[in-house]
Amino acid sequence: MRRATTALLIFGLAAGLAVVWAIVEIAQHGPEVAWKNAWNLVYPPPPEPIRLEPGGGFSGRLIRVVDGDTVVVRYHDFALHVRLLSINTAESVAPEVERNTAFGEKTSAWAKAYLSGATVRVEFQRAEDGWRISTDKFGRALADLWIDRGPPGPDDQDELYAETLIKQGWSAYETHYGQSRHHHRRLAAAEAEAKRERRGIWR
Repeated sequence: MRRATTALLIFGLAAGLAVVWAIVEIAQHGPEVAWKNAWNLVYPPPPEPIRLEPGGGFSGRLIRVVDGDTVVVRYHDFALHVRLLSINTAESVAPEVERNTAFGEKTSAWAKAYLSGATVRVEFQRAEDGWRISTDKFGRALADLWIDRGPPGPDDQDELYAETLIKQGWSAYETHYGQSRHHHRRLAAAEAEAKRERRGIWR
Protein backbone atom coordinates (compact mmCIF):
# COMPACT_ATOMS: atom_id res chain seq x y z
CA MET A 1 0.00 0.00 0.00
CA ARG A 2 2.83 2.38 0.92
CA ARG A 3 4.62 1.64 -2.38
CA ALA A 4 1.45 2.34 -4.36
CA THR A 5 0.95 5.64 -2.53
CA THR A 6 4.57 6.66 -3.23
CA ALA A 7 4.19 5.78 -6.90
CA LEU A 8 0.99 7.83 -7.14
CA LEU A 9 2.71 10.80 -5.50
CA ILE A 10 5.63 10.61 -7.93
CA PHE A 11 3.25 10.28 -10.88
CA GLY A 12 1.19 13.21 -9.64
CA LEU A 13 4.27 15.37 -9.18
CA ALA A 14 5.56 14.52 -12.67
CA ALA A 15 2.15 15.23 -14.20
CA GLY A 16 1.94 18.54 -12.36
CA LEU A 17 5.39 19.58 -13.58
CA ALA A 18 4.45 18.58 -17.13
CA VAL A 19 1.32 20.73 -16.98
CA VAL A 20 3.30 23.71 -15.67
CA TRP A 21 5.92 23.23 -18.37
CA ALA A 22 3.21 23.02 -21.05
CA ILE A 23 1.55 26.22 -19.81
CA VAL A 24 4.86 28.10 -19.87
CA GLU A 25 5.73 26.77 -23.35
CA ILE A 26 2.33 27.72 -24.77
CA ALA A 27 2.51 31.17 -23.18
CA GLN A 28 6.01 31.81 -24.56
CA HIS A 29 5.90 30.12 -27.97
CA GLY A 30 2.31 29.26 -28.84
CA PRO A 31 0.69 25.81 -29.08
CA GLU A 32 2.39 24.61 -32.29
CA VAL A 33 5.94 25.20 -31.04
CA ALA A 34 5.04 23.82 -27.60
CA TRP A 35 3.80 20.60 -29.19
CA LYS A 36 6.98 20.29 -31.28
CA ASN A 37 9.18 20.80 -28.21
CA ALA A 38 7.22 18.20 -26.26
CA TRP A 39 7.55 15.72 -29.14
CA ASN A 40 11.31 16.27 -29.30
CA LEU A 41 11.63 15.47 -25.59
CA VAL A 42 10.13 12.02 -26.22
CA TYR A 43 11.64 11.43 -29.67
CA PRO A 44 14.83 13.50 -29.98
CA PRO A 45 15.70 14.39 -33.59
CA PRO A 46 18.79 12.77 -35.11
CA PRO A 47 22.01 14.80 -34.78
CA GLU A 48 22.90 17.16 -37.58
CA PRO A 49 25.60 15.84 -39.96
CA ILE A 50 29.04 17.07 -39.03
CA ARG A 51 29.73 20.17 -41.11
CA LEU A 52 33.09 20.96 -42.61
CA GLU A 53 35.07 23.89 -41.36
CA PRO A 54 36.44 26.40 -43.90
CA GLY A 55 39.22 24.69 -45.82
CA GLY A 56 37.79 21.22 -45.28
CA GLY A 57 40.01 20.13 -42.39
CA PHE A 58 41.35 20.88 -38.95
CA SER A 59 44.33 20.42 -36.66
CA GLY A 60 43.48 18.37 -33.62
CA ARG A 61 44.57 16.01 -30.90
CA LEU A 62 45.14 12.40 -31.80
CA ILE A 63 43.22 10.38 -29.22
CA ARG A 64 44.05 6.87 -30.36
CA VAL A 65 45.60 4.88 -33.19
CA VAL A 66 43.30 1.92 -33.85
CA ASP A 67 45.50 0.26 -36.48
CA GLY A 68 47.51 1.23 -39.52
CA ASP A 69 44.62 2.84 -41.41
CA THR A 70 42.20 4.02 -38.69
CA VAL A 71 42.64 6.68 -36.01
CA VAL A 72 40.47 8.51 -33.50
CA VAL A 73 40.84 12.29 -33.30
CA ARG A 74 39.18 14.97 -31.21
CA TYR A 75 36.84 17.02 -33.41
CA HIS A 76 35.00 19.69 -31.39
CA ASP A 77 33.33 17.55 -28.68
CA PHE A 78 33.47 14.34 -30.70
CA ALA A 79 35.86 11.42 -30.57
CA LEU A 80 35.81 11.05 -34.34
CA HIS A 81 36.80 7.72 -35.91
CA VAL A 82 38.66 8.41 -39.15
CA ARG A 83 39.28 5.83 -41.88
CA LEU A 84 42.34 7.05 -43.74
CA LEU A 85 42.16 7.32 -47.49
CA SER A 86 44.37 5.60 -50.09
CA ILE A 87 45.68 2.88 -47.76
CA ASN A 88 44.43 -0.51 -46.62
CA THR A 89 46.64 -2.20 -44.07
CA ALA A 90 46.47 -5.82 -42.96
CA GLU A 91 43.91 -6.52 -40.22
CA SER A 92 44.84 -6.58 -36.55
CA VAL A 93 41.64 -5.65 -34.67
CA ALA A 94 38.91 -7.29 -36.76
CA PRO A 95 36.06 -8.85 -34.72
CA GLU A 96 36.56 -12.04 -36.75
CA VAL A 97 39.82 -13.18 -35.17
CA GLU A 98 40.78 -15.33 -38.14
CA ARG A 99 41.10 -12.17 -40.29
CA ASN A 100 43.84 -10.72 -38.10
CA THR A 101 47.42 -11.37 -39.17
CA ALA A 102 50.89 -11.10 -37.71
CA PHE A 103 51.78 -8.52 -40.37
CA GLY A 104 48.70 -6.54 -39.42
CA GLU A 105 49.86 -6.49 -35.80
CA LYS A 106 53.32 -5.33 -36.86
CA THR A 107 51.78 -2.58 -38.99
CA SER A 108 49.56 -1.46 -36.13
CA ALA A 109 52.52 -1.38 -33.71
CA TRP A 110 54.55 0.67 -36.19
CA ALA A 111 51.69 3.15 -36.70
CA LYS A 112 51.16 3.60 -32.95
CA ALA A 113 54.87 4.23 -32.39
CA TYR A 114 55.22 6.50 -35.43
CA LEU A 115 52.21 8.67 -34.56
CA SER A 116 52.86 8.76 -30.82
CA GLY A 117 52.85 12.36 -29.61
CA ALA A 118 52.35 13.74 -33.11
CA THR A 119 50.35 16.87 -33.85
CA VAL A 120 48.07 15.94 -36.70
CA ARG A 121 45.91 17.65 -39.27
CA VAL A 122 42.89 15.93 -40.77
CA GLU A 123 42.00 16.72 -44.37
CA PHE A 124 38.43 15.57 -44.92
CA GLN A 125 36.99 14.26 -48.12
CA ARG A 126 33.87 16.20 -49.02
CA ALA A 127 30.58 14.41 -49.65
CA GLU A 128 28.79 14.93 -52.94
CA ASP A 129 26.76 17.85 -51.57
CA GLY A 130 30.05 19.64 -50.83
CA TRP A 131 29.62 20.51 -47.16
CA ARG A 132 29.46 17.23 -45.24
CA ILE A 133 32.18 14.78 -44.33
CA SER A 134 32.18 11.61 -46.44
CA THR A 135 31.88 8.42 -44.38
CA ASP A 136 32.29 4.72 -45.02
CA LYS A 137 29.68 2.02 -44.35
CA PHE A 138 30.75 1.90 -40.68
CA GLY A 139 30.19 5.64 -40.19
CA ARG A 140 33.88 6.50 -40.03
CA ALA A 141 34.93 9.82 -41.54
CA LEU A 142 37.06 9.50 -44.68
CA ALA A 143 40.12 11.71 -44.66
CA ASP A 144 43.83 12.13 -45.26
CA LEU A 145 46.07 12.50 -42.22
CA TRP A 146 48.95 14.94 -42.09
CA ILE A 147 51.66 15.05 -39.44
CA ASP A 148 52.44 18.65 -38.53
CA ARG A 149 56.22 18.99 -38.83
CA GLY A 150 56.36 22.78 -39.01
CA PRO A 151 54.42 25.76 -37.65
CA PRO A 152 50.73 25.22 -36.85
CA GLY A 153 48.58 25.00 -39.97
CA PRO A 154 49.24 23.66 -43.48
CA ASP A 155 52.72 24.18 -44.89
CA ASP A 156 55.33 22.42 -47.03
CA GLN A 157 56.98 20.81 -44.00
CA ASP A 158 53.94 18.70 -43.14
CA GLU A 159 54.12 14.96 -43.80
CA LEU A 160 51.36 13.01 -45.54
CA TYR A 161 51.00 9.92 -43.36
CA ALA A 162 49.69 7.67 -46.16
CA GLU A 163 52.71 8.53 -48.31
CA THR A 164 55.12 7.48 -45.57
CA LEU A 165 53.19 4.30 -44.78
CA ILE A 166 53.07 3.28 -48.46
CA LYS A 167 56.74 4.15 -48.94
CA GLN A 168 57.65 1.92 -45.98
CA GLY A 169 55.75 -0.97 -47.56
CA TRP A 170 53.03 -1.32 -44.92
CA SER A 171 50.30 -0.93 -47.55
CA ALA A 172 49.82 -0.67 -51.27
CA TYR A 173 48.39 2.52 -52.72
CA GLU A 174 44.69 1.66 -52.43
CA THR A 175 42.69 2.73 -55.49
CA HIS A 176 39.75 0.30 -55.26
CA TYR A 177 37.36 3.23 -54.69
CA GLY A 178 39.25 5.58 -57.01
CA GLN A 179 42.54 7.42 -57.07
CA SER A 180 43.39 10.05 -54.49
CA ARG A 181 41.74 13.33 -55.47
CA HIS A 182 44.67 15.47 -54.40
CA HIS A 183 47.73 13.25 -53.87
CA HIS A 184 47.70 10.62 -56.64
CA ARG A 185 51.15 11.34 -58.06
CA ARG A 186 53.01 11.34 -54.76
CA LEU A 187 51.25 8.18 -53.53
CA ALA A 188 51.90 6.35 -56.79
CA ALA A 189 55.56 7.39 -56.55
CA ALA A 190 55.70 6.15 -52.93
CA GLU A 191 54.38 2.75 -54.00
CA ALA A 192 56.83 2.55 -56.89
CA GLU A 193 59.71 3.23 -54.47
CA ALA A 194 58.51 0.57 -52.01
CA LYS A 195 58.27 -1.98 -54.81
CA ARG A 196 61.69 -1.07 -56.16
CA GLU A 197 63.29 -1.37 -52.72
CA ARG A 198 61.23 -4.50 -51.87
CA ARG A 199 59.94 -3.12 -48.59
CA GLY A 200 57.23 -4.65 -46.44
CA ILE A 201 54.49 -6.33 -48.48
CA TRP A 202 56.70 -6.19 -51.59
CA ARG A 203 59.43 -8.47 -50.21
